Amino acid sequence: MLDKFTDRIVTLMAVLAGLILVFITCLIFVDIVNRTVKLLQLSWSVNLAEHLLFVMTFMGAPWVLRIGGHISLDLFVQLLPGTIRKSVTWLAFMISATVNLILFYYAMRVLIASYRDGTNIVKALVFPEWYLMWVAPLCFAVNLLVLIQLLRQSEKRQFQMTGL
Repeated sequence: MLDKFTDRIVTLMAVLAGLILVFITCLIFVDIVNRTVKLLQLSWSVNLAEHLLFVMTFMGAPWVLRIGGHISLDLFVQLLPGTIRKSVTWLAFMISATVNLILFYYAMRVLIASYRDGTNIVKALVFPEWYLMWVAPLCFAVNLLVLIQLLRQSEKRQFQMTGL
C-alpha cells in the first residue's frame, strides 16, 4: 500500500518536473525570439525560469533517488563481504533518512515562518515566498518514503547501487 502510494507520488512529481523543464525551454525560446523581434514585454521570463528551476529540482529529486541516480561512492561498498555490505548499505539509508528528516524539519520551519510573516519575493514578479517554499518539505517527506521503500526492498534482495 505504502509502496504504491510512494510510486505514484514520485512518478507524479517526476512528470511535473519534466513538464516544468519543457515549459522553461519554451519560455527561453520565446524570450530569445522576442528579443530579436521585439513584440512582447517579457521582463519577467528570466525570474519565472529561476523560480521554476527551483521547483523542478525539488520535484525531480525523489525520482532520481528512487532510480539510484544520485552520485554515490559505492565502489568500496561493492568490494565488501555480503553481510558487511548489507550493514553499510543499511547505515547509509539510515544516515540519508536522518538527514532528510532534519531537512524536512527546517524546510517546514522556513515555510511556516514565510507564511506567518508574509514574506514576499520582490523581483520582476512579486509574490509570497511560501508559494515556492512548500516544495522543499514535500520533497524531503517523499524522499523519506522512497528511502523506506528502498530499505524494505534491500532486505528482500541485494540492493544494487548504480554509482554514477
